[in-house]
Amino acid sequence: ILWAKSNASFNARFDYDVTGSSVVGTGVLVAGDYTANNTLQLAVGGTTVYGSTDLDDVLNTIGEVDYTFVLALKSGDNAQSTENTKIHQHITTEAEFKKFMIVGGGDDELKFDQTNGSIEIAQYYDSAYAIVCHSGFRIDVPFSAQKKTKSSLYHAATVCGRLAGLLPQTSGTFKTLRIKEWRHQLTKTQREIALQAGVLHNRYVENLGYVINQAINTLQKNTQLINPDGTSPEISVMRIAEQINKELVINMRPIFIGGNLNTSSPEDVRLFIEGYLIQKTASKTQDNLIIRFEKITVRQVQDYYEVNYCFVPNSPLNKIFITGFILDANLTA
Repeated sequence: ILWAKSNASFNARFDYDVTGSSVVGTGVLVAGDYTANNTLQLAVGGTTVYGSTDLDDVLNTIGEVDYTFVLALKSGDNAQSTENTKIHQHITTEAEFKKFMIVGGGDDELKFDQTNGSIEIAQYYDSAYAIVCHSGFRIDVPFSAQKKTKSSLYHAATVCGRLAGLLPQTSGTFKTLRIKEWRHQLTKTQREIALQAGVLHNRYVENLGYVINQAINTLQKNTQLINPDGTSPEISVMRIAEQINKELVINMRPIFIGGNLNTSSPEDVRLFIEGYLIQKTASKTQDNLIIRFEKITVRQVQDYYEVNYCFVPNSPLNKIFITGFILDANLTA
């Protein structure tokens, strides 16, 4: 109650009901608290009504805001909704810098490869900027032998937070999510199908527990790590590409935009980019975004510079294949 009365963020969006509130107990959680509040407790008395154009207004407002991930709140049977489709279109074609949308797919095995299942959802987006997470999970209820069932939206939210806590060049592959009981634990065959379909999922690994099997997006052109068109089915590779471009734009603007032909030249721009990419190149002792770069070209076209460059991303290691050869001890070398 003290928090609700004093928190600026809360009070900017809600009115605290003084007459309808009271302090009961000491504040220590007991079993009865969970029993009385085992479902979502919605705020009441508000007057704001959600409108069909509100999402459009939000997307128009944040078009130039610097962020990386979007958690889509429509999941499962609604994962291919108009709202999610609008978000995906915005982050790939309208926003100043491309973002990554994370979507909850099917909740269980009945929504794996069926209608509105995870595979169908991944095929619908077919994008290096859309990530579909399959399966919900169950969690223990404190003071009870019962379990709460969570949808794939909660899985997507967990993946979103996990990826956001990693550097762009750090793959989400084999990273734990602190989840122990999945509603659909995929078989080896199903995992292979999911990888081919662009569906992010989990598996159990000895000494690690349940981990992200491979950090992939929904791009259906996924038989190689980097495609000829520069796209990749690996999340970290696409994050590296977008991070470099964004940093170059943000850091070059105050130096070159607003100048004139006498204050800068294509060579000045090329030297700046070269110096910046050197700072982003990994070494034996320092991890970073890229392994090497080359072919920086800068061309003046009327009132702007057209820049192109090539780089090798600091891409992940997602697999190990080991073969042991048996030698006859009686044979000499």
